[in-house]
Amino acid sequence: MNSLSKAHLQRQAEQLVDFVNKAPSPFHVVDVCRAWLKGAQFVELKEKQSWSGAIKPNGRYFFTRNGSSIVAFAVGGQFLKPVSKKTSSGFLQVGVQVYGGGLW
Repeated sequence: MNSLSKAHLQRQAEQLVDFVNKAPSPFHVVDVCRAWLKGAQFVELKEKQSWSGAIKPNGRYFFTRNGSSIVAFAVGGQFLKPVSKKTSSGFLQVGVQVYGGGLW
């Protein structure tokens, strides 16, 4: 291992220790991550408010739940299906794609 990679590993270890010291609980983790995301130009959304018109192509967003969990996501340039509303057998459905394989 050369000195550059040792220095890199040392820096990563120090960053991990710093994170653990700043975030000893899920609530602290959410606060630290919220600050990181805002610093990276992510837009905070409120989970219980309408996102209609708030989500834009190439946007970066996050929301929190109960102060103990955080979800961040980025939207591509050609985002969302143009028509996800479907009706079949008298039921209103939402057309989605399964990620990672379903539990059939």
